Amino acid sequence: MSVALENVTLKYKGSMEPALENINLMVEEGTIVGIIGLTGAGKTSLLLTLNGIIPSHIPAEITGRIIVDGIDTKTHSIEELCKHVGLVLDDPSIQIITLSVEEDVSIGPANFGLPLNEIKDRVRFALDATRLVGFEKRDPRSLSGGEQQALAIAGVLAMRPRILALDEPVIMLDPLGKARIFSVIKELNKQYGTTVIVTDSGEQVEELSAIADEIIILHEGKIIERGAPNKVFLKRDVIEGIGLRVPQITRLAYKLGMHNLGRVPTKLEEYECIADLLKRKRVVPPIKVENPRNYEEGGKPIITVKNLYHVYPGPPPIKALNGVNLTIYEGEFVALIGQNGSGKTTLAYHLVGILKPSNPDAVVIVDGINVPRTPINEVIKHINYVFQNPRLQLFSETFGDEVAYGPKMMGLPKEEVEKRVEEALSLFGLERFKDSPQIGLTRKIETFLAAASIIAMKPKIIIFDEPTGRLDELSLNKFMEVLMELRKKGHTIIIITHDMELAALADRVVVMNQGQVLMQGHPKDVFSKSSLLEKVWLKPPQITQLAQKLGELGVPQDILTVEEFYDFITQNPLLGGGEQ
Repeated sequence: MSVALENVTLKYKGSMEPALENINLMVEEGTIVGIIGLTGAGKTSLLLTLNGIIPSHIPAEITGRIIVDGIDTKTHSIEELCKHVGLVLDDPSIQIITLSVEEDVSIGPANFGLPLNEIKDRVRFALDATRLVGFEKRDPRSLSGGEQQALAIAGVLAMRPRILALDEPVIMLDPLGKARIFSVIKELNKQYGTTVIVTDSGEQVEELSAIADEIIILHEGKIIERGAPNKVFLKRDVIEGIGLRVPQITRLAYKLGMHNLGRVPTKLEEYECIADLLKRKRVVPPIKVENPRNYEEGGKPIITVKNLYHVYPGPPPIKALNGVNLTIYEGEFVALIGQNGSGKTTLAYHLVGILKPSNPDAVVIVDGINVPRTPINEVIKHINYVFQNPRLQLFSETFGDEVAYGPKMMGLPKEEVEKRVEEALSLFGLERFKDSPQIGLTRKIETFLAAASIIAMKPKIIIFDEPTGRLDELSLNKFMEVLMELRKKGHTIIIITHDMELAALADRVVVMNQGQVLMQGHPKDVFSKSSLLEKVWLKPPQITQLAQKLGELGVPQDILTVEEFYDFITQNPLLGGGEQ
C-alpha cells in the first residue's frame, strides 16, 4: 500500500467544522488517483497532510493515522517525508527559491546527495518534460505564470519521488502543455511505478479522467464516491447534485441518456458510442447556425494597439511583444489565448499602463486616452485588470475595505462608495461578508473578491487574467453570470484564458504566439483550424475535437458547445433518446 489514511479527521485551529471528516483511503502502489470536488471540499488539506506540512507548518488537529510509503507521518519530519512524497502546490511562486531555472530544478536532487551526472540527467529530463529547455539561465521571476507552474512541476519531477502529490498542478498551463504534463505523469507512473495523486476542481477533469485509474469525489470533507472514471461519472445525480464539472463528452452522453444504459464515455478516445449512435442515421440534416457577428461591423473601436514592442531587460533580454496590432470594439467579449509566454499578460499590462512600450512609435489608445502618456490613476477609470493570482491585489483588513479602496482613491463621495461596495459584493453573493476579515480565504472567494474590487470602480473595460483556473463548476457558472451582467451594462470584457471551453463563448478569440497576434476571429473560425492551433500548443474544446473526429458521419466541424452537438443529433427523429 502506497498511501493509507485511517479514520482521519482534520480540524483547523479556530474552525468549528472539520476540513476532513473520517477519511478512510487506501491508494495502491503504482496507481494514478484523481481527487475531484468543489473549491473548499478538503482536497488541498488532504494532500498537505501527506508530507507533514499539516500540522507541522499549518496548525491543525489531526486524529487517525496517515501512512505514506510505509512511514507514519506523525513520527517523521517534513524533511524525511519529502524524500517519499513530492508535493506540487497550486501557487508556483511559493515553491521557487533560487535565481535561475536550472538551479531551481537541481536543488532537490542535490539535497539528496546524488552524483553530479545523475543530477544533470534528472534536470535535463525534468526541463524537457515541462518544455523549459532553453530557459536554464532565466530568472524564475521573469517567467510567465504558466512557465512558473511548469518550473514548480519540474523541480518535483527531478526528485522522482515514489509518491507524487499534485494540487491543481496545471491550471496555468496552455492546453497542450497540460496534456504534456499529464503524459509525463503517466510515463513516470509506467516507467518507475510512481504513485500519483492529483486534485482538481473541474477545469482539468478531461485530462485527469484520461489518465486516472480511479476517481474520488470529495465533498464537504468526506469521500462520497470512488471508482474507475466511467463508473464514478455514471452517477449523474450525484455529479449534478454537487455541481461538479465533467468532461464535455460525458455531458453529451448525459443529455443523450447514455448513463441510464450503464455506460458513459469519459475521454475522447471513447467516442465510438457516440459514433454508433450517429451511424444509425439515414439522412444527415444540415445544422442551422446563425452567421456569427462580424466584430468589425458597426463596432466602435475602444482599444487600438499598433506596432507594440516590449523587451524585458533580463539578463538575458526577452522580447515579449514583437509588433502587436490589435483593435477591440466597444461591448465585445474577447478571449485572448496562446501558449505560456506568448505575450498575453504583457499585452494586458500595456493596456492598463503597468508597462510602457519599448519602442517610442507604439500606439496604445484605450477609450480615447493615450495610455503610455497618461497617469495610471487616470487610466484605471477607463480600464482595469484582475490579476491571475488574486492574492497579489488583496491587502485590506475586511471584504468591505478591499472593495471600497478603489472608489475611495477615485475621490467618490462616501454614499457612492458604500453603494458601489454593496453592489459589487452582491454580484458574487459576498454581501454578508462585508465586515469579515480576510483570513483563510478559499481560491474561489479570493477570485470573487478581487473581481468585485475592480468592478466597484466601474471601468468601461475589464481584463480578467485566468479568472476561472481555480473555480469549480458552480463557481464558474456564477462568474459567467456576472460577466454577462457586466456586458448588459455596456462593459467591454477581455479574458486571458487557457480554458478553451470558456474561450468558445466569446464574441472573438485572439490567438497570440511569440509576441504577435497569430490569428483572430469568431470561435468557430479559430477552433476549426486545429492543425494550426496545435503548432502553437493549443487545441479546440473537447466537444469540437469530438465533432472533428466524427466529420465523416456528417457532424459539422465547428461545433463549440455540448448543447450545439446535442441539437445536431436530435434533429433527426430516427435517433430517439435524448435528455432524461
